Amino acid sequence: LLKSQNVVPTPVWDNHNSPNGWASRHGHIDGKPDYAPIREFFGRINKYHGYKYGYGAYAYIFAAPQPMDAVYFVMTDLISDFGTSAFTHETTHVNDRMAYYGGHWHREGTDLEAFAQGMLQTPSVSNPNGE
Repeated sequence: LLKSQNVVPTPVWDNHNSPNGWASRHGHIDGKPDYAPIREFFGRINKYHGYKYGYGAYAYIFAAPQPMDAVYFVMTDLISDFGTSAFTHETTHVNDRMAYYGGHWHREGTDLEAFAQGMLQTPSVSNPNGE
């Protein structure tokens, strides 16, 4: 867990990418054994993500009044070169509007990715993340 400016822990959820293909919310995979991590954990606590192409990892910042945020790894493995890069990228998003810019979302004239990709993201040797 990380601790954000909101002074609440930031959960970082690793992926539930099955080695036998993408499983349903209940862990079912056509013609294969059920995938227990989804059947017994992710599906039951409503942290399952349906398959979407390019859905690697993302930061979710809850709207006020809930001072919460989270980082989800959907198809990207957290423990990998690319996962380390994605981790630093997404956790920068969690804090950029509060810690780095004093309450502003980003610098005027830049988009939300500029700071996360340009300054604090750990480079990935095996796979570049974005432009």
